[in-house]
Amino acid sequence: MNPIHIAAMNPRLARISDSQKSSPLHIAAAEGHVKIASKLLSVAPEMCWWRNDQGMNPVHVAAINGHVELVEHLLGESCLPAMEKLHRGETVLHLCVKHGQLRALKVLVEKLARHSCIWLSDYTILGGKNKSVERQTRNSMGKTALQVMNESAPPPPHTQLLEYI
Repeated sequence: MNPIHIAAMNPRLARISDSQKSSPLHIAAAEGHVKIASKLLSVAPEMCWWRNDQGMNPVHVAAINGHVELVEHLLGESCLPAMEKLHRGETVLHLCVKHGQLRALKVLVEKLARHSCIWLSDYTILGGKNKSVERQTRNSMGKTALQVMNESAPPPPHTQLLEYI
């Protein structure tokens, strides 16, 4: 049994952060532990909103690590933690593109749109026959998710954003 398992059994311990301000839920999100995350959320549901020293909440952490099942689970109660922006204005959608997590990006866009948390035309969504771009949300540096992806080096081998969305 490791410290995350112990924290999941004790509500007081579940709310303790480490030196990087990561909660046990952040750690479970980074590792993709759905069962542990579920238990932690049952004793401290507010942890979905906690930010580590990089400004990321557990949804951000799970998404950039490609833990799609966990992202879906974390957004089960509310999709609002996924709408939280980092200090530079990046959204979880920007982070997915930046870290090459296109499967997580697709799931997030579908889930957020289904729960009316976003309007698809507000994001860089490419699709259809003409691959047109509606309105584009930009981070504080003026960059769209697609621009962030194109500037990330080196791009992952599966960067066909057009095919994923």
